[in-house]
Amino acid sequence: MTHPTYTQQALCRYNLPRLKRIAAELGVTPTGDKRGADTWVNAIITHQSTQLQKVDNQALAQAELDNYIAD
Repeated sequence: MTHPTYTQQALCRYNLPRLKRIAAELGVTPTGDKRGADTWVNAIITHQSTQLQKVDNQALAQAELDNYIAD
């Protein structure tokens, strides 16, 4: 399942209930004070960056395999 990628600027425009819904959709639970919007924004941004890193690693591994097969 794919989710939209949110920028920090876009997330900062949302109210706390909306941020909590986005986090729930992504399966994110922040640590720290859950009453502050910044906590939720940071948790969502951190989650997205780790997911992007996984995709990048997978793409790199696929490229290496393709090169190995071509050789």
